[in-house]
Amino acid sequence: MNKFLSVFLLLLLTQCADNLPETYPEADLPKVEDAYVYPEDIQGMVYEEIQDAYRLPPDVLESISTAGLICSLIDFPWLWGIYWTSSNASPIGTSYRVYAQHNSVEALEERPDRADVLLSYYKSIDPRCFANAQSFMERPAQLTVLQALFTRNKILSQYNKEAKQEIVSLLLQRYGQTGASFGTLEVMTWIMYNDLYKPVVRLFNNALNPEWFTFPEDLAEPVIAAARDFAE
Repeated sequence: MNKFLSVFLLLLLTQCADNLPETYPEADLPKVEDAYVYPEDIQGMVYEEIQDAYRLPPDVLESISTAGLICSLIDFPWLWGIYWTSSNASPIGTSYRVYAQHNSVEALEERPDRADVLLSYYKSIDPRCFANAQSFMERPAQLTVLQALFTRNKILSQYNKEAKQEIVSLLLQRYGQTGASFGTLEVMTWIMYNDLYKPVVRLFNNALNPEWFTFPEDLAEPVIAAARDFAE
């Protein structure tokens, strides 16, 4: 990470939170009792020290619950700063960039219950988290990074057809509740493409790379129609 980005992220951490409206947010993301509590006092630290302070310690990685790992990821203080300064236009690829900055994802992908817990956590999200997120920087980044976890090979490979249908159905609901993407179209497309669902494979006849996949606007309606059929 370059010096300019480091300075920019520090400014985001120390200043931007004070400028949010008093009504934000009306609904919070689900909390988990053993989620990691990040240190707040980073004044005087150099970048490398801050980076170390925001990594989960080895003893925490061993003892924290799988849900706690997920919650700790989306509570990562630099998440939205890293997300919005990325040069990658793909919501999934940008989410992967966030994952690379945090050690909870690697630990999450080694948990035997990773897929089930992620789906349960996602199902528990209050829809108002999506409905009120369109005008702010933090919540859209959190939701996009959370949804993109469904595209990770070590997670997606754990779901059978029925579970994939349920996930796509949930993604459709979230998209319908807001009209805002949060990478939703990209994620549901990748799940169906990974499942070799023929209508989607025909739409995207070239090999897809989730890290660089940006959604063509003219394919939104046919993909949504395909997702509705897939989810039934």
